[in-house]
Amino acid sequence: MDMKKFLGTILLLAFVLPVQGDSPELAPGHPEQYVVQKGDTLWDIASRFLQDPWRWPDIWERNPQIDNPHLIYPGDIVSLVYSGGKPVIRVQRGGAPTRAQMERRREGPGPSRAGRSKERFGPQVRVVDRESAIPTIPLDAIAQFLNPSLVVDESELDRAPYIVSLGKEHLMGGNYQNAYARGLKSGGAGRYGVYRKGQPYRNPGNYRNGMYTGLGQLLGYEALYVGDAVVERVGDPSTLYLTRADREVLAGDRLLPARDELLSANFMPRAYDRDRRGHIIAVIDGVTQIGQNQVVVLNLGTRDGIEAGHVLAVYQSGVMVRDDVKYRAKRAKRREPRVVVDDQPEFGGSSDFPQVQGPEIDFFASERKYSPGYVPKGIRGFRGELVELPAERAGIVMVFRPFERVSYALVMEATRAMHLYDTVVQP
Repeated sequence: MDMKKFLGTILLLAFVLPVQGDSPELAPGHPEQYVVQKGDTLWDIASRFLQDPWRWPDIWERNPQIDNPHLIYPGDIVSLVYSGGKPVIRVQRGGAPTRAQMERRREGPGPSRAGRSKERFGPQVRVVDRESAIPTIPLDAIAQFLNPSLVVDESELDRAPYIVSLGKEHLMGGNYQNAYARGLKSGGAGRYGVYRKGQPYRNPGNYRNGMYTGLGQLLGYEALYVGDAVVERVGDPSTLYLTRADREVLAGDRLLPARDELLSANFMPRAYDRDRRGHIIAVIDGVTQIGQNQVVVLNLGTRDGIEAGHVLAVYQSGVMVRDDVKYRAKRAKRREPRVVVDDQPEFGGSSDFPQVQGPEIDFFASERKYSPGYVPKGIRGFRGELVELPAERAGIVMVFRPFERVSYALVMEATRAMHLYDTVVQP
C-alpha cells in the first residue's frame, strides 16, 4: 500500500473511531449495582447511572438467556461494568446467583474455605406475573391514556354509527344495559368501541412578531373512549348491550369497530433520530404552563418516524423584545444641536471653542439625556426594532403513544416552564 494512503487511513480512523465509540456520560455518584425496587421505573433507574437517561440503549447489554430482556422486574440486579474500556449495563434476574457466588463456586471449597458452609446451586424457577415488570414511565401519570382512546379524522367520526337512545327511562347508559344505535349496516354484528368527539388537534398558525396567529392545519380529533358494546340485533335502530362503560354513555356517542390493541408502558427510551422539528400543540387539562409529569400532544406521529419510547428535547420559543437602545441612539442623533465653527472670530485671533448659533447649550446634556435606559419626558412607547431572543431548552418529553399525525408524550424533565407551541427536536 502506498505510504501516503496508509497514513491517510490511520488519520481518518483516529478521527472517526472516537465519534463512533462515543459513550454517554455517567451520572455523578452513580452506583456500581442497583437492586430494582417495586415502584421503580426504567427512567428512574437509567437516571441513577446516566446523565441522559434516554441513552440507556447505548450501554444496554442484552442477555440472550433472558426472555424479553427489555423487561426488568423488582429484585433484578442492575450492574455497571466496563467492557473494552466502555461502560456496559448488565441485568441479572433476581434469585439467580451473584457474580461473587459464581466465582466462589468455581474456586471450590479449598483449604482457605475450610470450616465454611458449602453453597449449592441448582436450577431455579422464578414465576413472575407479566404485569409486574416495571414500567418505563410512571403509570399513574398516563393511566387514562392507556385505554383505547384514539386520534381520528373528523370524517371518520361523522360517518360512524351513533347511539340514538339509551331507552325510554334513561338519559345516560352504564355497564350491563341496552343502548340503541343507528347507522349499523347489515352484517355489522360484533364488538364495537363507544367514542365521543374530543378536542381538535391543529398545527400552529402563522408565526409573526413572536407569536402564532390563526388556525393551522387540522391533524385530527381526539376520540375519547367511553366503553364497549356488543351488537345483539342489527336493524334501524340496532340493539346494543354495553359490556363496559368508563364514562356515562350518551346519545350522540359514536361506534367504531373494536381494536385489539395491546397498550403497554414497557418500552426502551431512546433518542428521536430524525432531523425534524415539531411543536407542542395541546396540553391535557388545559393548563397554560407545563411542568413535569404532565401529558402533552405533539404534531409528530408515525408518518414522521415517531415510536413509543422516543425522547425529544423541548425548546421555549424565542421571546420578542424591542431594541429601544438603537432607536434612542438614532433619535438622540437627530436632536443634537447644530454647531458652526468660525475660523475667523469677530475679535481676531484663534479660538479653540466653537461658536454656537442660538442660545448657550450644555454639550454634555444630550449625552446624559439619551443614555440607555433613559426615557425622555413626554415621549412614550419607543418603537424600536423587534428582535427575537434565542430559543432556550426547557426540558425533555418521551412519547408513550403515537398516532399517524400526532402523539402523546409525558414531560420527563422540566428545567423551566413550557408553553403551548414550544418546539420539540431530537435531543
